[in-house]
Amino acid sequence: EFWNTVTSLPAAFLALYGAYLTYKYGYDKRFYMVNFLVGLVGFGSAAFHGTLLYTGQVMDEMPMVYASISFLYAVLEMESGAKPTRKYLAHGLVVFSLIFTAVYLYLP
Repeated sequence: EFWNTVTSLPAAFLALYGAYLTYKYGYDKRFYMVNFLVGLVGFGSAAFHGTLLYTGQVMDEMPMVYASISFLYAVLEMESGAKPTRKYLAHGLVVFSLIFTAVYLYLP
């Protein structure tokens, strides 16, 4: 588990670099969210593998789900530029995320 913990941390720090590049090149705001969630995956994975506790497992798995959803949003809105073209996509994904989280925490 030591190496799982150690190798999870670069993902978190690379996400910071990705956020910097998003700012530097003026990319859309959705890419800040993608980088932020990838960083959470790195820190959450390190927390889980470093402790092997249930709370660490939640901190490992939930950011992976949220990051996947943010990737989906970024890809589906790829052609839209700065203004989203799918009016209810973000709302639907947030509702899905909330329901998924409730079910995940209710049925461990």
